[in-house]
Amino acid sequence: MKKLISAISAAAVLASCAAISVSAKGAEDFTAGNGYLIDDINATVLVENTSDGVQITHGGYYIDGVNWGGVAYNTPLSLDGLDVSIRIDEIPNYTTDDDCWFSVCFLSQPQLFQVGNYSANPGISNLLRFNYESPTFQEWGPDDWSYANGTEADFFALKKGDILNLSVTKTGDATYQLVINGEEMNNEYDLSDALPNGEAYMVISASFQNSNPDAFKYTVLSINGEPTYEAEAPAATEAPADDVSGEAGDIAAEPAPVAPTTGDAGIVAAAALMAVAAGVVLRKKH
Repeated sequence: MKKLISAISAAAVLASCAAISVSAKGAEDFTAGNGYLIDDINATVLVENTSDGVQITHGGYYIDGVNWGGVAYNTPLSLDGLDVSIRIDEIPNYTTDDDCWFSVCFLSQPQLFQVGNYSANPGISNLLRFNYESPTFQEWGPDDWSYANGTEADFFALKKGDILNLSVTKTGDATYQLVINGEEMNNEYDLSDALPNGEAYMVISASFQNSNPDAFKYTVLSINGEPTYEAEAPAATEAPADDVSGEAGDIAAEPAPVAPTTGDAGIVAAAALMAVAAGVVLRKKH
């Protein structure tokens, strides 16, 4: 009898597992910057979960990197084969005379770069100059800013709805190259000293002079092919029992399969079959 109770309890546990789902933490996986100064006040950086991923909202203008708008991913990522997708949701109207950029960096610290103090946070920094007449991606690595060797591409002229697919290719023992939307960037960087273990914090930011606090909105859709956020599925609910009273018009419930009676083993098998008949399904959501 005790074994019968144990078997039925096991079946109940299996059934309860159907209501459990595993989802990404989403916004909890990111840390917001302290905000660019707007009217001498650190403007809020909003980080929230959406149906598509983790959306970041902020405005402001880069001065020194101490005060900054944007986010850092909390966990260092292996650069070898790293792949990130980001969608531009809102971007200010701009002209070729404006000082503005978008940036996805890979650094030793979860903090935006500081121009003129590379050694404080080494790695690969960059500026996507989307407003240039020839939009240009400028990289800053161990050899300083590479204005002269920046990569030009029309798709860098960012607009609402654009998606940047950025990946990292390892080209040597500690040498890496960025690839954006299938286009290899011009520079390769030896990060053997800056990032000796081949891991870096991803730091994302954008800057626009005289911008509003909500000038930029962008969503980190996925990292290495995994969504940054997935809402938990609604808990499974028990279907109402069929009416088996036998009255006219009633539909009799289909009897559950019964295993042959073969002692305790038969009881356990019968409990398992009953669980299957009850429609128990185990799912794990990544």
